[in-house]
Amino acid sequence: MTTQRDAPGTVAPASLRERKRARTRAALIAAALELFERQGYETTTIDEIAAAADVSPRTFFRYFATKEEVALGDDLGREIIGLIASRPAEEPMLESVRRVISDGLALVSEDDREALLARLKIVYRTPSLRARRWEYQLEMGRISGAILAERRGLQPDDLGSRVTAAAAFTAIEVAMDHWQQHDGREDLGVVLDAAIDHLGDAFSG
Repeated sequence: MTTQRDAPGTVAPASLRERKRARTRAALIAAALELFERQGYETTTIDEIAAAADVSPRTFFRYFATKEEVALGDDLGREIIGLIASRPAEEPMLESVRRVISDGLALVSEDDREALLARLKIVYRTPSLRARRWEYQLEMGRISGAILAERRGLQPDDLGSRVTAAAAFTAIEVAMDHWQQHDGREDLGVVLDAAIDHLGDAFSG
């Protein structure tokens, strides 16, 4: 997008709006996670989240459809799928996953990782959120399986491709669970890389 300037030294209104939106979104996420941690996900209301972020409930709904959406986030889901699709067709699936994880983590700042850790802790101790997260991972596996099948010249619903992709995403999910159980003390990239190694050993064994 082209940046417009009204006069030297002034920033275009669109850019200011984007930064304000980013700050408001970040404030809503931080407020929600703090409330979920302190008083529980189920008992926290959208009105409370909005008040803690110093905005109106109407403003909340400009950014999120539900409080579940705040709690779950998307963990770069769309970006990850795009990265998988961009990998070379001849590259083995597990190597593609390893490269995509590395590239995806490069997009995540240290502050974002702290928010991710807080979110995972909330999700894994809330049954309804945990179930929804697993559904999301299955969907990511299904989409990735279709991409893998296309690379192999097979039908999008090819069972082998779906199983391979689902196994990769399950390994990622187990690694994320391990990371949050250990309070994020381990390097997330190392944990994820080790999970892919274990998966490769299982396939080769």
